[in-house]
Amino acid sequence: MVIAKVIASTHLDFRSKKYFWGNDMLIRKAKADEIERICSVDVAAFLNSPYGEKTHMAENKESQQKRWDNAKRFCQEHLDWVYVAIEDDNIVGFATLEYQPQQQTGRVQNNAVLPEYRCRGISTALVSRVLEELKNLGAKRINVHTKFVPAARRVYEKVGFSLSQKDEDYYYEGRWIP
Repeated sequence: MVIAKVIASTHLDFRSKKYFWGNDMLIRKAKADEIERICSVDVAAFLNSPYGEKTHMAENKESQQKRWDNAKRFCQEHLDWVYVAIEDDNIVGFATLEYQPQQQTGRVQNNAVLPEYRCRGISTALVSRVLEELKNLGAKRINVHTKFVPAARRVYEKVGFSLSQKDEDYYYEGRWIP
């Protein structure tokens, strides 16, 4: 099982449902009073590419507001599907999921890590936690759709996704075997 490889270097406390990554990183479900901070992380993470270059959003306030509004709406409607990474009492990243019980299908949705916290395995830990939750919900198939960003591809491949369709975007697909 792919998740087992990633969880082997983590600690999961089933009683408190807290997921620890390393010594100082905590991954857990988001709380309602954290929605604004999650939105801030989302916008900040997409102002610069993983390589430090400014993105189209850096100059476009309308795009920033749209991203903020979408993140806020998702969190308000599906807070139980939002996980945050906490370090030193600060939200440094988050990941979201979607689950369709009738089809037993899940999807890794939006995920982001603040630029100054990248390259530390936080995205991998967040996506791993989302995959674990989807499996617990009953997902037999889990998908993710992402733009071509090598850093994102590495995270998804590291946790067991494989490229299944390629066009201007990249679509990854993973499966859980019951």
